[in-house]
Amino acid sequence: EVKAKIKELENKGYELVSNTYPEGGKFDNDTATDQEFKVVLKAKEVTVTPNNPKTPGIPVDPNNPDGPKYPAGLEEKDLNKTVTRTITYVYADGTPVMENGAPKVVTQEAKFTREAKVNLVTGEVTYGDWSEAKDLPEVKSPVVPGFLADKATVPTVNVTADSKDTTEVVTYKPIGSWIPNIPGQPTNPI
Repeated sequence: EVKAKIKELENKGYELVSNTYPEGGKFDNDTATDQEFKVVLKAKEVTVTPNNPKTPGIPVDPNNPDGPKYPAGLEEKDLNKTVTRTITYVYADGTPVMENGAPKVVTQEAKFTREAKVNLVTGEVTYGDWSEAKDLPEVKSPVVPGFLADKATVPTVNVTADSKDTTEVVTYKPIGSWIPNIPGQPTNPI
């Protein structure tokens, strides 16, 4: 009965800490005195890592389908996050700046991860801290002949897992020309 009770509690998410109940149930060495045996169990906590997320409802122990199952909150989206900065390049009229036949776009990503602990008895999920802040590096604006960019560079930015995705737009305006008028000389725009 003790083994069955332990198994029943393990199926509810507890783990055995200690058990003084003798194997085989032979315990009555002294019929004049009652003997006391302690079986100690505690709520089992399991750590789930970002590179090994869990699907809700899947058994924690694949060999014990009747045992505790993973709750919601341990999936890929709960333990991994990406913050993105998209830099687009356009002319003043809104036309995209082309590069190799496609609009010029720079996409930068910072990936963040965290661990989670799950109490298999209560199903409570406790999250660790997100990984450290990261820098999205400076991006120099490309030179477009005959045009001037409104930003020479898009500066380095420090992001955390709480940062929002951002979009930067670099706008190119045409450079004016100067036409010298020198008497007796051909006019060439500069």
